[in-house]
Amino acid sequence: MTAATQRPELYTVLFRIPFRASMTPRATYLLSSELDMFLTFDVKAPFPSANQGAGVARLDHFSGLYLFRGSGDDEWLLECRTFGTPSAAEAHAWHVNAARVVHQIDPSVEIPGRLS
Repeated sequence: MTAATQRPELYTVLFRIPFRASMTPRATYLLSSELDMFLTFDVKAPFPSANQGAGVARLDHFSGLYLFRGSGDDEWLLECRTFGTPSAAEAHAWHVNAARVVHQIDPSVEIPGRLS
């Protein structure tokens, strides 16, 4: 496919939070209870895909958090995707909350400061 024939992305990535963690019961509890994330570690997909996430949490009607396995052991990526146009303040609040939860799992994750 050439650049002219490539399909544009249907969604926009608002932020990404890479982190390292063993998915212990505490880590999965924090993701599921604090972010209301549905985790799919033990669910077999009927059609496995390289883009299949390990978890998803709805943020609004058009946006969600997606958890993906990283390339190395215990590497993860939490990605916020939207099909809509949330305000900058709303997107920032989602980022702060997601980073706050992930920071409890991996203290090296920084929590964003105030929106300027």
